[in-house]
Amino acid sequence: PPTKVGLAVAEIQELLPNARVIYCSATGVSDTSNMAYMTRLGLWGAGTLYSNFSDFEKALDSRGMGAMEMLAGHLKLTGSFVARTLSFEACSFELKDDIMTRQGERIYDDAAQFWVRLREELILGQQSGDHDPDYAEMLKEWEERMARGGGDSDDDSEGLGDLDSEDDDDDDEEFGGGGGGRRRA
Repeated sequence: PPTKVGLAVAEIQELLPNARVIYCSATGVSDTSNMAYMTRLGLWGAGTLYSNFSDFEKALDSRGMGAMEMLAGHLKLTGSFVARTLSFEACSFELKDDIMTRQGERIYDDAAQFWVRLREELILGQQSGDHDPDYAEMLKEWEERMARGGGDSDDDSEGLGDLDSEDDDDDDEEFGGGGGGRRRA
């Protein structure tokens, strides 16, 4: 089944048929199903051997990993795919559990709210050509706040509109409690 991100990318491509697209994927062509949203590669659909992604996927999967390697080579040759491998020499990692500060929490909340609003505006703009006049002002406020490091004020109402107050944990239960999965300082 397609992922939420894959469905969102497919939706954006449908809403913006003339937009240029660059696909970025950590999985590349490692599994055919990871390519379902890459509709603009021209590998399936009108004018190709495969009328839809399902036909393309079945044909490629039936030919095994060798076919995936050939596909990756073809995409690289045509300039449609770039693959980079980073060296893991001298790499290490550690798991670190940290508590988010209120400023960090405000930055996170503002950024999340910005992306939700941006998606809404893109959809509205595509559908109607009409734009919210307050959006430019909201974007300017957000950019200024981010330039200041997320805001220096203790006033949670500063920023992108109606942020939930710290005392309003009513809807936290739907996210499993505890502030939507984030710990408070």
